Amino acid sequence: MPFTPTLYRIPTPPPGQLSTMPRPRGDDWLEDEMAALRVAGVDVLVCLLTSAEAVELGLSGEGLAAVHAGLEFHGFPIDDFGVPDHALTRPLLDLLHSRLRNGRHVAVHCRAGIGRASLIAAACLIRLGTDPGRVWQIIGEVRGVTVPETDQQRRWPEQLER
Repeated sequence: MPFTPTLYRIPTPPPGQLSTMPRPRGDDWLEDEMAALRVAGVDVLVCLLTSAEAVELGLSGEGLAAVHAGLEFHGFPIDDFGVPDHALTRPLLDLLHSRLRNGRHVAVHCRAGIGRASLIAAACLIRLGTDPGRVWQIIGEVRGVTVPETDQQRRWPEQLER
């Protein structure tokens, strides 16, 4: 039976598609997870787990498995419940903005797909022209839970320059 990944598809200005997701299953399931993401139309996968989390969750080979499945992979570790440095994040956001503007489907994950993944998704939406005051509502409605996880995360995207 084919596996269908859990993708929370966020309303995204065309032509691209932005999704958040919980972390994929690791270890023996990893290759199947990556292949299923590709079949689901994902082009670019962004992992926000730290290296310690990746090892703990059996995802230390995620980048290689993603590339073998035909995905463009980017690892950008952010501590759980944390926020990244703005200057370090801008190149990633520039890249994701370009991919979305070129019609690619970008999926972003952390552990549960609530805090860190929503943080990067919100920044992408703002870069695409979405009202910063609406991004959390939009993502939360799609995700079915309140996002993000901390006040610091809530304030972070609005402090970025477009």
